[in-house]
Amino acid sequence: MGELSDIEPELLKHQSALELGCGNGRLCGRLQELGLKVAGVDESPAMLALLPKGIEPIQGAIETLNLGRRWPAVLLPSHLINHPEASVRRSFVECARRHLERGGSFYVKRHSTDWLSTVTEGLIGESNGVAYFADTVSRSGAIVSMVLRYEAYGQSWTQSFSTCALGTGEIEGLLSICGFSNFRWLGNKHLWVAAIASDA
Repeated sequence: MGELSDIEPELLKHQSALELGCGNGRLCGRLQELGLKVAGVDESPAMLALLPKGIEPIQGAIETLNLGRRWPAVLLPSHLINHPEASVRRSFVECARRHLERGGSFYVKRHSTDWLSTVTEGLIGESNGVAYFADTVSRSGAIVSMVLRYEAYGQSWTQSFSTCALGTGEIEGLLSICGFSNFRWLGNKHLWVAAIASDA
């Protein structure tokens, strides 16, 4: 659905990638189409069972993962950097640092701070036959909680979550603390940031 389009030219520079929080492999499949050898990490064996053929499944929690292996590209997509707990956000970034090759690139996707500050209840949009609705939205400081509803093919699904709005400086600060530098914000909306290890 185009989620990687802003960083696909960057990804083509790498031969392999590790995706943290891969779910059922929606993005892993696109990485594979781009020619990368892909490994996906998720806590759920049920999700990993749905990975496209050829994707290496790795079951585990991102916060404590330590595989003793490194990749030239590590991805933290799906707005995981916006986790409402600061300690969890940091553990995600530290995991990426442990698994990134020297000279490799770390790619992180955040929520749009503008969207989080303005989204209201009702229809959000539609893409590829799926309509998106915000059924509830509440805010407490930087924390935004909502229930999203997806409708397609006569069926409906809901997802409840809380997320923390993070500005460019806050994300760069976190990445710096964890040993990353050379930040480049990619795409027209600057939702993706690429970074390298400070000692690369």
